[in-house]
Amino acid sequence: MKMIGSIRSYAALAGGMLFLLGGLSAQTSTTTTTTTTTTTKTIMVSSDSLKYKDYYGSYKMSENPFVQKVTAFYKDGGLYSQAEGYPESKLIPVKGDEFTEANMGASIIFTRKDSMVTGFKISVQGQEMTGTKENTDSVMYAEYVGDYKITGGPVPSMKVFLKDGSLFGQAEGYPETKLSRVKGDEFTESNFGASINFVRKDTKEVGGFKLSVQGQEMEGVKEGKK
Repeated sequence: MKMIGSIRSYAALAGGMLFLLGGLSAQTSTTTTTTTTTTTKTIMVSSDSLKYKDYYGSYKMSENPFVQKVTAFYKDGGLYSQAEGYPESKLIPVKGDEFTEANMGASIIFTRKDSMVTGFKISVQGQEMTGTKENTDSVMYAEYVGDYKITGGPVPSMKVFLKDGSLFGQAEGYPETKLSRVKGDEFTESNFGASINFVRKDTKEVGGFKLSVQGQEMEGVKEGKK
C-alpha cells in the first residue's frame, strides 16, 4: 500500500502522462506519501476545432495496472490528454501523428487503421505502452452506413454496412465487397477497384456518393437524406 501511495502521489505532482510510468518511478526514487484531492470535471470539445478531431475520444489502456482510461480532447486551441483521477497534460505536435507530452516529455504516436485513429503508443524512459480507442469501429464508419439509391447505373441500390470492424458495400443482386479508405471520404472497393467518393450536404452529413468504375460514373443518394 505504501508503494502504491507513493506512485499515485508522484504521478499527481508530476502531472500529465506520468501516470503511465506506474511502478517505474517507484523503483528509481524514494517519495513521501501525500494526500492529493482530485476534482473531476467535464471538458467540452469545441465544435469549431477540426485540427485535432481525429484524436478526440476515450482510450482503453493496456499493460498498465494504475490507469484504465485516457481521454484526448480540445482545449485552448490545442490537444490535451487526461487520465482518470490525474491532471490534464498538453500534447505538443511534432509531425504527423506524433506528439510529445508537455510535463514529462513522453513520445506519443497515434496509430491508424484505414486512415482513422484507432489507438496510440507511448514511449518514455525506455518503456512502451499502448491505448486502444474505444468504439472505434462504429465511430469511424457510422456516418456512411445506410441504403443508397443509385442513378446512372445497372443496379438500383446499394447498402453500406459495418462488418468485422470494416466498411462494406453490397449492390442489389451482387456479392458484398469491402470498402477501403484512401483518404477522407474517398474509398476503393475490393472486387472491381471502383472509386467511391462519399459526398456531404451543407450540414456536413453524408448525403450520397459518386462511384467511378471502368470509365462509367454513377451517383448514389442516401435514403432519408434529401
